[in-house]
Amino acid sequence: MAKAITICFKNPIKQSISSLAMKVAKRIEPNNVHAQQPYIFENENTITLIYNPTSTIIRKDANVFLGTCKSTNDLFEQNAPLPNGSYVLFRVGNKTVEIASDYAASRTLWYYNDSKLFMASTSQRMIVSFLGDFQLNKKACSWFLCTGTLGPGLSWDERIKIVPPRTRLILNRSNWQVSIDHNPNFNFAKIQSEQNNDLSYKIQLKNAVEKTIKGLKIDTSKWTLALSGGMDSRSLLFHLQNENLNSVTWGLSEALELPTSDASIAKNLAQICKMKHSYAKMDFKQNSFPILLERF
Repeated sequence: MAKAITICFKNPIKQSISSLAMKVAKRIEPNNVHAQQPYIFENENTITLIYNPTSTIIRKDANVFLGTCKSTNDLFEQNAPLPNGSYVLFRVGNKTVEIASDYAASRTLWYYNDSKLFMASTSQRMIVSFLGDFQLNKKACSWFLCTGTLGPGLSWDERIKIVPPRTRLILNRSNWQVSIDHNPNFNFAKIQSEQNNDLSYKIQLKNAVEKTIKGLKIDTSKWTLALSGGMDSRSLLFHLQNENLNSVTWGLSEALELPTSDASIAKNLAQICKMKHSYAKMDFKQNSFPILLERF
């Protein structure tokens, strides 16, 4: 998966840090992955790094868009309405910097700021790597031990903050103040119906999903659908079905022998739709636990 970070400096930097960016990209690369060449843009007060960039990422200088949306018009224009879609957005200007999450924060954004530095990234590790040190968040440890999650709004490093859903984070470069807009304009269309019953809601949902999928305008050959036997991915498959679309499922090898498992159902669904399908086996291997911990 691609990861991105944008770093802004209050004062112009005197020397290039692109070599440091290359080291950070190499540092976060797992030893079982061969990533694409990193994308780096740098000027005197900003550097943007994209680890393992893909052809679906839209970028322009320091500006980055990861995900998909209905319209890419005015995508990198400051203070323009946020697009309707699933994404993270970095708008980098001379006067302001905007970091935006979509309506559901489908991809988590993190940020750090102090009196001289501002960072926003899809990866906590990238922020920590550029900072050069790590300050453990004990609250996150407690949550992780109890629930397996970091806890609401928490990060591994106590200095890093989360960007909430449907939020536009704005850095004013003149006074170096960060403001948060929790109610950005997404230009959602309002649906009005004279009927208010289960059937009408079902029809509205069906129409909304169909309209959204058709409006994505994606090249299916460049995307992969995580496919299971569940209703969510199966519904997306129904609307997206295209012979050029790739699909993937993961699990234990023995699951392929069970006709009612996600593995078997996903494989059959892909065959019916004449789609490419791959299965990633997650079987335990002897002496693999230390490797897993190191990669984590």
